[in-house]
Amino acid sequence: MLKKRPRVLLVSAEAYPFAGSGAGEATMRALPEAMAREGFDVSLILPKHRRPAIEALECATVVERLPVPLGENKVPTAVYRTEAAVSPAVPVDAAIDPESPRRRFPVYFVENVKYFDRERIFGSTNVPYLDNDERFTFFCRAVMEFVRKAGIGVDLVHCHDWPTALIPMFLRARYGDQRPFKKTVSVLTVHDPAAQGEFPPESFALTGLAWDLFHPEKLALNGRFNFLNAGFLYADGLNAGSEGAAEAVRTGQCGPALAAALEKRYREAAEAEFDFTAPASVRDYAGIYRRAMQNPRGGSHVR
Repeated sequence: MLKKRPRVLLVSAEAYPFAGSGAGEATMRALPEAMAREGFDVSLILPKHRRPAIEALECATVVERLPVPLGENKVPTAVYRTEAAVSPAVPVDAAIDPESPRRRFPVYFVENVKYFDRERIFGSTNVPYLDNDERFTFFCRAVMEFVRKAGIGVDLVHCHDWPTALIPMFLRARYGDQRPFKKTVSVLTVHDPAAQGEFPPESFALTGLAWDLFHPEKLALNGRFNFLNAGFLYADGLNAGSEGAAEAVRTGQCGPALAAALEKRYREAAEAEFDFTAPASVRDYAGIYRRAMQNPRGGSHVR
């Protein structure tokens, strides 16, 4: 285990019970609760979707107006905060112990009516929203701008699936030399490797990064901009949400490109530990965090 527990920001497009539709939904409630029980300084951030569970919350405004760079524009957002109670590992009988303390962890919501006030999170299975590239490039950049603006202090950003997979790229290519992020590392967990966030090359312009990064040996994957591939290239730590997801990536079931990117990470790890598996406990995640913090390698092979 880590001698000093890092300040961890979990980032996801969905989390039970607030909003969810996919493989990572349940994990994104169980994981912060388990980490909070183990004494981690953990918080969660996700989009402010139009969902009854979110609308019913009592939230405080953390940042009332935050301009977020998106391509050549700046898009305003607001960020709200609530606290989620941690369910005790052993149920507490309130009649016997009414004063039993309940741990809590902060939950932040990124608001933008245009992008997140919608009936569905991603669109339908067969017809995803046509602007999902714009929506989740915005969300990733908004998370970085929020951390920078609010000064909440983050040692490790733990991203989940393709909607958050640009954060490791932004951390290394845009924010790494800024004071709040100089020692910050990133971990990416893949719950659904079949959903990769693949978009036309024009979508890369939304990142605001130099176009010389967009070629086959860097961020262009089969001529397209693939969010999950970007995360594989830039994250300091990688793991899967299940053994099935890990096997699908390792064997190329979800495309040979991700398998090749993973193989490259194995080769470049050299003396450092690297193992693309599915953690079974908070202790396992602590090991992944430790390796990412001791051997930050995100983007080291993106020349």
